Amino acid sequence: SSFARRATKKILDNCDLITCVNHQMIDDYSLIANEAKYLYLPNGYDPSDIEAKNIELKAKEKNNIFNIVYTGSFYPSSGCDIIGFCTVVKNLKNQDHEAYSRIIFSYAGKDSKYVSAEFNKAGIAGCLRDYGLVDRRKALELQYDADLLLLITYTGDNPDIGKGVLTGKCYEYLSSCKPILMIGSKKWELRTLLESDGISRVFRANELESMTNYLREIMEMQKTQEICSRQERLKGFEYPNLALKLFEELTRRWSNTR
Repeated sequence: SSFARRATKKILDNCDLITCVNHQMIDDYSLIANEAKYLYLPNGYDPSDIEAKNIELKAKEKNNIFNIVYTGSFYPSSGCDIIGFCTVVKNLKNQDHEAYSRIIFSYAGKDSKYVSAEFNKAGIAGCLRDYGLVDRRKALELQYDADLLLLITYTGDNPDIGKGVLTGKCYEYLSSCKPILMIGSKKWELRTLLESDGISRVFRANELESMTNYLREIMEMQKTQEICSRQERLKGFEYPNLALKLFEELTRRWSNTR
């Protein structure tokens, strides 16, 4: 509304520095207030949380199981649902039941009832392993035990929506050395980084056949892929480096006012 725009402009005009977690916010707010006020400061991640030495994983035989993991929430009414992925797994079940029989979908989060209902509707409830709400450490353990991580940021029809969705979970996933199947905008800000491993892929929610083929292909790989080529490029998103970036910006601006 015009009132909200005026109020936002007044707030932004009175700021000395505005931090934004994605470039889309900078683009949007630059239409209201001076662009020089903005600092790109993404959510990032704490590297100590995800170092292998802090994750106690038990070696175990997987018996040819292919473990797909999703940790976090869904927001169906806001364009973040699991329906498309359920259709992909259902398609695989109909086309290649042997491959489907290998799949375990491990879910951890607050939306157990929703996930269970959608898996039941799709006729694939047999592959669901629901952990419910877990603490952060357990969520990281599940991520590190995955053969494939599922990341869903946007499942609507507008390609411009969702390109700036950069939650902390995105960075956890990217730093996990695991392949990632992402459902979201093809314009997603970190798409190039995600796909830089040559294996992870970003799909629109309506690309069901392509996702089904991708899932089949990645399951046919001879061994679980450990993708660490993203690590060096992720350093700029580590909390210590982000804190240093903010400190340097504040120091620069303070020096300019003296």
